[in-house]
Amino acid sequence: MRIVPALMVVFAGFPAMTAAAIPEREGVEIRVNTPPRGSSYFPLLLESNWVFERSGPAGSDTWVARVGGRSTFNPRYGHVALIGFSGEQQGHHEPAMVRVDREGVLWEQPDTGGSELVWYRLLDPVGSTWTMQLGTAERQLRPCDQGAQITVASRDEVVQVPAGTFPGAVRLDFVPQCADGGTLSEWFAPGVGLIKRVSNSVLGPVVSELVHTGPDRRLPPRGGYRTEFELDHAFYVNNLMPPWNPETLPWVHGRFVIRNPGPEPLELVFSGCASVSLVLVDEHGNIVLTASGDDGGCCICLYLLTVSVGPARPIAIPFSFQLVLDDEQPLPDGRYALRAVLNTLDPEPIRPGAAAVIEIHSVR
Repeated sequence: MRIVPALMVVFAGFPAMTAAAIPEREGVEIRVNTPPRGSSYFPLLLESNWVFERSGPAGSDTWVARVGGRSTFNPRYGHVALIGFSGEQQGHHEPAMVRVDREGVLWEQPDTGGSELVWYRLLDPVGSTWTMQLGTAERQLRPCDQGAQITVASRDEVVQVPAGTFPGAVRLDFVPQCADGGTLSEWFAPGVGLIKRVSNSVLGPVVSELVHTGPDRRLPPRGGYRTEFELDHAFYVNNLMPPWNPETLPWVHGRFVIRNPGPEPLELVFSGCASVSLVLVDEHGNIVLTASGDDGGCCICLYLLTVSVGPARPIAIPFSFQLVLDDEQPLPDGRYALRAVLNTLDPEPIRPGAAAVIEIHSVR
């Protein structure tokens, strides 16, 4: 008999509920995008935008960077139109045609043709340096950044901006070509992109901070979704009657479910496959076991996977793990919290997650 325990739903603000059966991935739309893992720090998904609030000695304003259409100049490399990234008023400025490769290098294809130009090296180790190269249009908008020396100053910054708090951000420090202009530092968060920029001006530093991002101008994932656990049991029994064997200890089988009852689709971006990470926590708050589950895709592949979850398109990721410690000993009797979080490219604090309580009893 299948038992589904009461569940705690997180992030969405919905009350606790009991999971019901859902179809196995039926109707779930999956799109594979060509940008590999390096694009995590500079995602170039079509129709994405980043809205920044800028403040400095001359006052405050906002500016928007966005991704337009794909390039037809060299479709093999998947360049897209990046518009407004300079922070200037967009007007009729030509977009920069850019792409990110597997090594996290952001390349621009010059409008005059010729070899690609390097903007950023976002996966390089701390201490690495390079020279920024800009195409004609961006060079006119950012003359002090053309030829700037860039150094990876840190890869573990925690940055707080109006859009939220982002751990694991990469900080790049610039030596611009002008004494009274150009970029001084930039911060990039995994799964989000640029979150903060400090520039120089005649009157002093100017700070741009991310306010929101995504196709709907909000940080993904969008509000209104629900997360649930489906588990085969709420209670698990350790049969320790002699002679007992670690292989006979119970297994947990279940699915992590995310639903989106709203009218707008929820897009979740993963690296390679849709997957979930799980931890089992005892009553003292100690993590006693870790596990994972996935949709059966290529979890070691280096492409990005976008899963669109709509009103009639829930997604369910199966998982299984044995209730056994690393030394093959059974877990002590008691109550445990099973917690899960989707392995999306969003910053960890805003990834969809869920939790449930299980109990373990032993017979001897």
